[in-house]
Amino acid sequence: MDELEMILIFLFIVFITILIVTYKQLISLNKEIAYLPKEIKRDLQNSHPLIGESIHEVGPGNWDIVKKDVIIQFASPSCASCHSAIEELIEANKLYNTEIYVVMMPSEDNKESSNFREKYKDLVTILPYSREVTEIMNITQFPTFIIVNKEGIISLVTVLIKKLDYFMIQMLKTHGDTNEV
Repeated sequence: MDELEMILIFLFIVFITILIVTYKQLISLNKEIAYLPKEIKRDLQNSHPLIGESIHEVGPGNWDIVKKDVIIQFASPSCASCHSAIEELIEANKLYNTEIYVVMMPSEDNKESSNFREKYKDLVTILPYSREVTEIMNITQFPTFIIVNKEGIISLVTVLIKKLDYFMIQMLKTHGDTNEV
């Protein structure tokens, strides 16, 4: 065997070892999480500092948000998962019956921003972007979703659309059609 083959075999063995150790740690952590009471798991998942705050106090004054349950998505025109998340929200909204707002992050590509606006303008309300708001709300990933209830109180902040979906379905089970006037 030459030296290159020896190095490749060594790297392969190191890779497999790391993979096995990581997998075992994942199994161990999943077992530990399974022992946690549901209340603790739920609290750990919903611990964002904005939960319980008024969107009217933390959001900018130029956001005109209706007094019903709403979903606000922070999205970037260049973010492929943001586009698919908007599509999923629009489809799921047949069940949720909420207003969907999108805060479009600025893009260096004006054509990309224009295409984004044009594509979704009739399907969602696009809110004006504000750097201060993203800093106050600690928005660092896209997409990020915020659920605001009828009273304007933030109920959930998440980057996971499945978590948003679970939360909305639980809310529907608990309160029925929450947006009936």
